[in-house]
Amino acid sequence: HEAAADHMGGHDLLDPAMIWAFRTLIRDLEKRGIRVVLVAYPLSRAYSAEVDRLGAREAVRSHVLEPLLQRHDLLFLDFEELFHDHPEWFYDSDHVNAAGRRAFSRKLATALVRHDALPAAYPLALDEPPLYDWTRLDRAIQYLVDNHDLGGAAVTVRRVGETLHESTYGDYRMDTQILAGSASKWVSAAVLMTQVELGKLDLDQPLAHWIPSFASRPDKDTITLRQALAHKSGLMARHPVINDYRMTMGDAVDHIASLTMQEPPGLGFRYGALSYHAAAHATERATARRWQDLFQEELAVPLQFSNTRYGRYGVSDNPGVAGNLVTTTTDFASFLEMILARGDYRGTRVLSEASIDEMERGQTGGGPRWGHVPPRHFQTSHDLYGLGVWRDVVTAEGDLLVSSAPGKFGFTPWIDRRQEILGVLALQVQDEHPIETIPDPAGVQYLICDIVDIAERRPVLRPDINPRCRKFPRQRVPPAEAQ
Repeated sequence: HEAAADHMGGHDLLDPAMIWAFRTLIRDLEKRGIRVVLVAYPLSRAYSAEVDRLGAREAVRSHVLEPLLQRHDLLFLDFEELFHDHPEWFYDSDHVNAAGRRAFSRKLATALVRHDALPAAYPLALDEPPLYDWTRLDRAIQYLVDNHDLGGAAVTVRRVGETLHESTYGDYRMDTQILAGSASKWVSAAVLMTQVELGKLDLDQPLAHWIPSFASRPDKDTITLRQALAHKSGLMARHPVINDYRMTMGDAVDHIASLTMQEPPGLGFRYGALSYHAAAHATERATARRWQDLFQEELAVPLQFSNTRYGRYGVSDNPGVAGNLVTTTTDFASFLEMILARGDYRGTRVLSEASIDEMERGQTGGGPRWGHVPPRHFQTSHDLYGLGVWRDVVTAEGDLLVSSAPGKFGFTPWIDRRQEILGVLALQVQDEHPIETIPDPAGVQYLICDIVDIAERRPVLRPDINPRCRKFPRQRVPPAEAQ
């Protein structure tokens, strides 16, 4: 209901320009001798009910569909109600998951053959499950372990409600605890967004509204919560105060307020940790709750975490919200499943779809970039960061396809919406292992996308380059323009 209302509420149900473009397209295709088939895509029962309530179905049928069918020789296949009794085949109310996609493909192919829109010899053996060649992945990760002096590794690849692959290497296990590093920011942003939904916080409100030490500083009193989460606060990137477990978070943030600004708020992108610490303390003051308690109640419990905590033993009053989350491959995969399902975790609503959209939307805008930027973003021109997460691959229109939050300690979670998959790669870095030599996980992410894509769709002409699994954003700028 929420999704349908968001899509259609407050908008004209029929856009004359779109109707004209649709009719023109059909007419041009027919002139070229191309047969046109109209297909109504499967929707959940709840979404269909909301479509009816808004009057969208009747408007489209009477003003668009019926006139087209009268004027043109079109085949119309109506599958909207096909899966009304199979809610398990949707990952949200108007998008089928992998199982639903396979079932729909079978139904569509059969109907197209029956209506002579596909040859009778078209292969319909789609009941067979896809054959994923995970040996390619295992060889690649074992190579990383053997050639980078790693103690072990773990990887999991999932969809909503479905594990596609899990493997461990060396002494590492799926429940081995690891420091998540910068992946902590993804979780911290989600905790904070739960309070934005409740009206306790406003992304465009200055931190000074909640933090007196920021209010008393003219160079910091305009920093907004959004700027803090998007690394546009102007604060310096790091300071030892955020790792001092003898302090409270409030004491640490008061010290941050006394530090020199690196640039005015909003001027550019500077990746760091101090702004997240300030945002977390603003959340504590706005809710009158400790960050540790917020995390447990808003995320850890509904996501059924068993081995995930912030800071020293999960009890510190100054937890490192930007880099000191300790977690496991299994626990973090549950968090990603919730993000991939647009805020829902196995029937429990953790975040709204609007909050997921806000986190994944580009938040940095233009302007210079200072400090740490992953190599894959050295020459990109698109909006590279959301709230807590890097925007790795986007469409030409800027819609997010691949997001990630790699940590410098070998922990990399990501979501690939092209394949509707999530992944977690955990590399067990030895204590003496130089951070700079941790391998770039982009190759593993590409390989997983390629394995899933080839098994479920079709082989590509060049197996070494799959255009459906690009590693890097399409848009680039000359190196001289990247700060």
